[in-house]
Amino acid sequence: MNWDDLRIIAAVRDEGTYAGASARLRIDETTVGRRLSRIERALGLRLFEAADGVRRPTRSCEAVLAHVEAMATHAAEIGRLSESLEGPVGRLRIASTNTVAEEVLSPRASDFLRANPGLTLQFLTSSENVRFSRWEADLAIRLRKPDKGDFAISKLGDIRIYYFEPDTTESEPMLCAYPDELGTIPEMQFLRTKKARARCVTDNVRVIRNLIRAHQAAGVLPEYVCADLLGDRRLRATAATEAPRRLAAGAEPSQARCCSARDHRLGEGVFPGDVARLRRCLGVTIAPRRARCDEKSCTCPLATRTCLVY
Repeated sequence: MNWDDLRIIAAVRDEGTYAGASARLRIDETTVGRRLSRIERALGLRLFEAADGVRRPTRSCEAVLAHVEAMATHAAEIGRLSESLEGPVGRLRIASTNTVAEEVLSPRASDFLRANPGLTLQFLTSSENVRFSRWEADLAIRLRKPDKGDFAISKLGDIRIYYFEPDTTESEPMLCAYPDELGTIPEMQFLRTKKARARCVTDNVRVIRNLIRAHQAAGVLPEYVCADLLGDRRLRATAATEAPRRLAAGAEPSQARCCSARDHRLGEGVFPGDVARLRRCLGVTIAPRRARCDEKSCTCPLATRTCLVY
């Protein structure tokens, strides 16, 4: 049984004949009769009685119609839902590492969702890069640039990184490092200056943090996971780079929708405005590093679907 079949019951009740119902629903009269018979067999109920050439609903039919009318009301309310919501409507899938999702995004997500009542936020946590060509995510937040691809980038914020080592130790502390595939990140570039053999290798910063907290290991951590360690007098903290790392946002030129568009829904493309909302959510006010289009001279296609934040 489906909604189209249930609409036939209401149409026959309102019009009084199969012919009237078929005209209202724009389907063949024989189709009305056939589908109504199918409903009666499925329910085991007689829904209409013929009297003076008019189809009159039975008591059982009236009970069924009460539910049909409630369903019609709910369907109409669903159709009007987007009209009552301001801003983007739909599901926004953000890909990021576990730590960024836990320490940076999730504490601020409630404010972001409260400001965008039509939005559902989905976190996709992994250290692997997502493939936008397969619609694996709408946004990706990363602390480093993609290895390949042409992306327009907008900065979300700065993150400082620190090198921690025990303040006093009888032996050389165990050095914690990141995997070779992350060799280009500032953390690894700094660790190479130590010219020591890594004794622990992981891409999980929480593992490195726990080893450092035991006062027997050394390693580099971003500031959002090491606030407690900075106050630990048994540890020595050193800024690992002169300039902080960037948390940034952007879009593939071939998939970035026109900046001049105003009315939109997610699933049809993520707009610069969505990135701006995310930037405000993170508590920073920073202008984009570069723009791909503007209202006066826009060359990007309108049939688009995704953005990148890294």
